[in-house]
Amino acid sequence: MTLASCHVKSNTSKIVPMIEEGVTSFQHSYVVTEEGIAPCFGHSESEQAHNIINFAAHPDARAELRSAASKMGF
Repeated sequence: MTLASCHVKSNTSKIVPMIEEGVTSFQHSYVVTEEGIAPCFGHSESEQAHNIINFAAHPDARAELRSAASKMGF
């Protein structure tokens, strides 16, 4: 999956801690943003969260995402 890491006009992260709406059960192999490539397929949920936060999320959003991941037990 390829996306921008943040929404420029609203200055918000496109990578969020939890999706509120229904989604498919398809697991992406990678999440790719201008910040980098986060491998997902074959990794545990905790490893996926770590990879997405550290490799694909915008640097300004990483602390908040790490905090949310910690609260969810990742």
